Amino acid sequence: MPSDGGSIADVVDRRGRLGAFGVIAAVLAFAVTAAVSLSVTGTTYAWQVNMISDLGDSSCRTRGGRWICSPGFALFNTGLIITGLLLTAAGVGVRRLWGRLLAGSLAVMGVGLVVAGVFPAGDAGALHLAGVVLALVVPGLGLLISGIRPETAWLHPHRVLRGLLGGTALVFCAENRLTHNLLPQGAGELIIVGCLLLALLFEAARILAFRPGAGGRVG
Repeated sequence: MPSDGGSIADVVDRRGRLGAFGVIAAVLAFAVTAAVSLSVTGTTYAWQVNMISDLGDSSCRTRGGRWICSPGFALFNTGLIITGLLLTAAGVGVRRLWGRLLAGSLAVMGVGLVVAGVFPAGDAGALHLAGVVLALVVPGLGLLISGIRPETAWLHPHRVLRGLLGGTALVFCAENRLTHNLLPQGAGELIIVGCLLLALLFEAARILAFRPGAGGRVG
């Protein structure tokens, strides 16, 4: 039987709330980074075709059958690293609430983003791919497993939603590696990222919305 590590009111402490703020700050940092990078004059990006990490490529070139040009690459990679550091710290903060598996997968996601930012795809393809696997596949697995077998009492509510979003992300991670994709790679990656961010934001919002005076219920 999963352990909650104490009453719900006890584990929703300052550290847990800071972790939740860290998740939200990371998502905002990523969104602002992508938006600013896309607004730089000369940037070429088609959401259906281009991968998000194309914004971090240091040269204008054709790679993987798609045209890539992102003059704001340094800004994007820096923002990716900052996002990763925030997620890694957030994983430490939410550990008591989310359990070792899900919180650990969040921290690994952060590490993966740091690796992807330090090693852009156009300069170090193998290392960048390793970072992407850590950033997308690992949290997808964490969400799916936390839906099937919640590690803490906090994770019991909304387990179906977490499992569905995590499972969908993993399906599209696999689909994105196929020779003939059902969807354009860029569109598939956006679905993956969207599922992961939606699940993480939802869980972070639950922590921030929790009030011990509301009967100790987990929303």
